[in-house]
Order: sequence, then C-alpha cells, then structure tokens
Amino acid sequence: MIRLSIILPSYNVADYIEECLNSVLAQEIGPIEIICVDAWSDDGTLEIINNYAVNDGRIRLFCSDIKSYGKQVNIGIEAARGEYISIIETDDYIEPNMLKHLYWNAKKNKAQVVKTEYKMLYGKGDEELCENAFYIPKNIRTQYAFDTDVEAVVHNWDSYIWNGIYQKDFLNAYKIRMNESPGAAYQDIGFQHKVLNYADRIMYIRGNYYNYRVAREGASSLNRNCLRYVYQEYKNIIESTWLKKGHFPFVLLRMHTAFTREIGKALMFEEAERDPDIDEEFEWFIKTIVDNNEKLLFSRNILSDEQIECYKKIFDNYKEYKAKQEEEILFIKRWYREFTTRLGDFDLVLFGCGKRGIALCHFFLRNKCKLVDVVDNDCNKLGKAYGPFIVSNPKDAIRKHPDAVFCISNKNNTQEICSQLKEAGIKDNQIELLVGDFESIPSIAQRHPEIIT
Repeated sequence: MIRLSIILPSYNVADYIEECLNSVLAQEIGPIEIICVDAWSDDGTLEIINNYAVNDGRIRLFCSDIKSYGKQVNIGIEAARGEYISIIETDDYIEPNMLKHLYWNAKKNKAQVVKTEYKMLYGKGDEELCENAFYIPKNIRTQYAFDTDVEAVVHNWDSYIWNGIYQKDFLNAYKIRMNESPGAAYQDIGFQHKVLNYADRIMYIRGNYYNYRVAREGASSLNRNCLRYVYQEYKNIIESTWLKKGHFPFVLLRMHTAFTREIGKALMFEEAERDPDIDEEFEWFIKTIVDNNEKLLFSRNILSDEQIECYKKIFDNYKEYKAKQEEEILFIKRWYREFTTRLGDFDLVLFGCGKRGIALCHFFLRNKCKLVDVVDNDCNKLGKAYGPFIVSNPKDAIRKHPDAVFCISNKNNTQEICSQLKEAGIKDNQIELLVGDFESIPSIAQRHPEIIT
C-alpha cells in the first residue's frame, strides 16, 4: 500500500526543482509516490523532472494543458493512490524527516489532517536568509477536534496547504478540490477553508519541517492581479452553500487579512500596471465586511487593536483609506529609490537581525548595494549565519568599518542604537534609519521588496 502521494505542481522553476525533488526523495517513510504535474514549462523544468523520473520509478509525470495551479493539484489528487496526500510547492523544500513525522502522527491518532510549523526563506544559495520560524500558537492543543475556544485562532493562523498532509478518503468524501482558475495565486483559499470547514480531527505538531521561499523572482504572489484572485476565491466561498454558519466569521477574518494585504500590494504597481477592476473588487470587499460587521467583530479578543483601527478607517471612508495607502506606498518607494542612489557607493552595515533586518538585507543584496557586515546587540544572534554574513558585535563592525553607513532596522530601540553608535565615534551622517511605519502597509515592503526596486 502506498502511504503517501506527494503532489508537486510546477511551472518554470528550473532553479529550484532539483532541491525540491531531492528533499522529497530523501524522505524515509516506506512506500510513496511522487506525482509531478507540470504546466509545460519552457525553462528546462520539464526536462529536469523527466531525467529524475527515468531514474526513480516512484516519480509519475503528468502535464497540464492549462496553466492553473488549481488544475495541476486536482490532476494530482485524482491520480493519487496513497492513503494520504501532500502538496509541496516546487520552489520550496522540506526537511528529511517531515513526511515521516506527519504520516505516523496521522496514523497513530486517526487524523484527517496533520500540519506542522515552517520557516520562511528569502533569496537562494549563499544569499539565502531565513526568517524566524512560524510557530503553532500556544493555545492550540497538539491534537483536538474543533471547539469554540481555539477555532478562531486556527482559522487565523492555519493559512497554507503545503505544510501538511490530508487523508485522501477525507478529501474525496467532501469533494475537496481547488478552483481551476488561471494562474497560481490564491487558488488554495477555497481548498483550505473547505478543509477547516469539514474536518473534525486535525492535528498540529511542532517542528520546523517546511522551508517556504518568499518573494522569488517570478513568484505568483507578485502578480498584479492577486487582488482579483482573492476576490474570486472569497466571492465563491461567501456565496457557497457548503460553508457552515459557525465558520462564517472566521472566513471574514481571513478575507480581511488577504484583502488588506493585497490592496496594499496592488497599489504599489504603477497606475497603468494595476488590475483595472481594483475599485470594483475593493468595493465588494468593503460592502461584504460592512454588511457582516457584527459577525466579524463578535469576538474582539482575536482582533488586534491595529486591526480594529483599520476597520474603523475603512468603514468611515474607504476612498480616503485607499488614498492614504497610496500616499504611504509612494513615500516608501521614493525613499528606497533615493536611498540606493544616495548611498550606492558607500559601504553599508546593517544593524538589527529581526524581520525588518531580513527584508532590508534582502533588498540590499538584490540591488547590489555594498553591504559589508550585519550586526546585532543580541548575544544569542552573534556568530550565526545571516545569508552570506556572520552576525557580528557592533564594536567589531565599527572597528572594521569606521567609514561605513550604519543602517538601523530595529524598530523599538532606534534612539538607543543611535546613541550607542555616536558614543563609539560614528557621525550623524553615517546613521540611516529604516523609513516609515512598515506595518501600516500590511508587510508589503517587507515581504515583496522586488515591487519597489
């Protein structure tokens, strides 16, 4: 009996497909099959998969005439012969023991779904940066059947399909498949909501077994039409007959998160490059949220103050909210461009290795800035790899690079760090602060620095 069918949907990922395939082939869990579904890649991806298939009988290759991530996954599900199914992005890779842990936990606990934690990667090879792992919230028990105490947290946290395995009989019983719209962005929304809607035995296990690549060149998440894809998926869900009444508020929560992120990203494109239906889609989102305001805000303990404030701004005047977003985005774009022009010839030292530091480091490396060192005051980070750098002590960096410009990415201790640098002899014109309140534009500048280059 085949224990696991691993579905690998691909399109033009020649730079990553071997790493992905090797990580899957290294799994040691007994009988598996690897179902590769390619959308007729033209960059060599298909040839690479073919070569692997010739040498390993576990690999089955299918081709989709439609360039649709949803269609490709559905082809894989229909072809799957395994007891459980895994869907892995072909620009990502997994740790050697991931599927073993997920499968045996599923068998032991008779789970319909088992999910795990993951890491986020920026860049590739020597320039690869790893963001802090995404951990399962503490108030989610390791194993449970849904109950009202944790359901909202699960819906808000469990956003992806690739960090888990799914019992094939469960998927078939509830006809859980993906929408087969063109492209590859957000087609897993309906799939994930159906899983959470129907499952009564989900298990979450701790451990960072999945490596998720963020913001690679050509990634579907950078598509200018992502707002439309979110709109299509959620419109289908809201108008569906399968959604349980009790799950509706959680779907609204997730819809809010997706829409506020994508409206920010959509506005980062120049006017001529934007989705022409952006106003219609955004108005539908606002109307849906306003019409269901009481259902959405029924449990304020799961909404942050920032989310509530965001709602208030949108409800008061969505056009004013949109204009404010555009203003902030243009400011950040201008700052980045001015920054690279003004400091392009200087040695740069990045001060701070948190999430902002990762985004800024990724931006520097992509734009060929002269980044010479990365430093942090946190002794637990010293000596650790940070892309092509080893995190060093600020004093050592100041001694080695006394004429460099120090770029502070730390949000909470900016003034203290400025004082620290000045006391060590660094001049005012050698200190650069990360601009703006990046959280006001839901992580766009952090997650997708390519858009603004």
